Amino acid sequence: MDNKQIKYGAVLNYIAIGLNLIVGLLYTPYMLRMLGQNEYGLYSLVASVISYLTLFDLGFGNAIIRYSSKNIAEGNTDKEYRTYGMFIKLYSLIGVVVMLIGVLLFFNVDAVFNQTMNSEETGKARIMVGFLVFNLALTFPMSVFTAAITSHERFVFLKSVSIIRVLLNTLVIIALLHLGYKAVAMVMTQTFFNVLTPVIGYIYCKTKLNIKVIFGVIDWKELKEILLYSVWIVLCVVVDKVYLSSGQIILGIKSGTQQIAIYAIAIQLLLMFVQFSTAISSLFLPRLTKLAVEKNLNEISNIFIKVGNIQFCIVCFILMSFCLLGEQFISLWAGEDYSSAYYMAVVLLIPYTIDLIQNIGTTILQARNQLRFRTTTLLIMSLLCIILEIYTAEKWGGLGCACSVGFCVILGHVLILNYYYWKKQSIQIPQFWILIIRKSIPALGITILAYCFMQYLEISICSWGSFIMVASAFSAIYMLTFYLLSLNKQERLLIKKTIRIKK
Repeated sequence: MDNKQIKYGAVLNYIAIGLNLIVGLLYTPYMLRMLGQNEYGLYSLVASVISYLTLFDLGFGNAIIRYSSKNIAEGNTDKEYRTYGMFIKLYSLIGVVVMLIGVLLFFNVDAVFNQTMNSEETGKARIMVGFLVFNLALTFPMSVFTAAITSHERFVFLKSVSIIRVLLNTLVIIALLHLGYKAVAMVMTQTFFNVLTPVIGYIYCKTKLNIKVIFGVIDWKELKEILLYSVWIVLCVVVDKVYLSSGQIILGIKSGTQQIAIYAIAIQLLLMFVQFSTAISSLFLPRLTKLAVEKNLNEISNIFIKVGNIQFCIVCFILMSFCLLGEQFISLWAGEDYSSAYYMAVVLLIPYTIDLIQNIGTTILQARNQLRFRTTTLLIMSLLCIILEIYTAEKWGGLGCACSVGFCVILGHVLILNYYYWKKQSIQIPQFWILIIRKSIPALGITILAYCFMQYLEISICSWGSFIMVASAFSAIYMLTFYLLSLNKQERLLIKKTIRIKK
């Protein structure tokens, strides 16, 4: 196990997240103004529809990491290479199926959205569907090599490629928008870079890791075990797709592109928020798999508490800052037309905060191959979410969809799963929450005081200059308060050592 790869991988992950945040802050307003609300709504809708085809991954991407990590831990190189060969065969078959479904969707765009779109919009939607389906079909088999790199814990390479990809993709799209191209050109550019990235991963596997692919006879016993593991992974993905995409599709059928665009901004903010918490937990599957093989339950529980604690320190600051200044931020960033996205985003971010600081729990269950209870519970919650969204979207639009998602996250991800982690997975949940509550009280207190202070002085934020001044003042006071009152002695000592090392 290479600790440096995890540490540097986490650092690069946060650099990538920070870059995505900067790109989002600078690029998204430009894109919204160049596309217009209707065109952006159309782009978001097509992306949401096509995202459901990623379910044909069937959880294999995660399964490759788990089983190849297991083979690496056991020193079974031949079995590792045969596993890669088997998955390339399976993914190639899946790619053909996706292409066939994509053709059906391509010729039936009018039938699905003709009530809320004109002929020009459905024509553009058809072209975007074609490119995105081609993208998926081609990248499925190539993604095996990206999973192989993750199994070997070469996180520095993966995150470096990700950073370069974000930069190049953004620069090319900005140039195309400047030349007058719209959503179709954006999709074409994304398709190019999505295909290029796994090709680079293939070259790295061959030249640096010396990974071979053995296309032998399929081990049906192993395949059956993998399928039983993967079915719970893909159902987890279904749940995530329902939470993040179903609202936009339901709004597309009932409300049209403008309401989709506003809700899409709230979802985009949520996705940025999610990235900050998964930057660490996503690196631990290979290690947790090895601990599961060794049946080291105490260390697994310690990782849950340690990673959750780190994640809370990060996401709590973001949540408090957004609750205080989010409405002004959205008005400046996306425009007054999108200001109602603030309330949708708050309703989403608060329940997701609790889930996100515990997402290492999902990684633990993946490593132990014990996803059945979690997946079944959340699948029921996702079905409930769709029912609630259909009802609430008619009455309250995007805010109704956000409330539906928030309610289901609290019920399933928070209440039910915390009990399961505690009673069935032997994770010290009471100890975890005592730690989190102790840290959250000063953070919540300083945010409430800041809000009251702003109301008392009638502080108005109407420009980026005033926003930066208020945000900087709040950040400095918050961080000082959090450092003195929320962190324990060991955590403060760790920060001091980090600062000394950087100096």
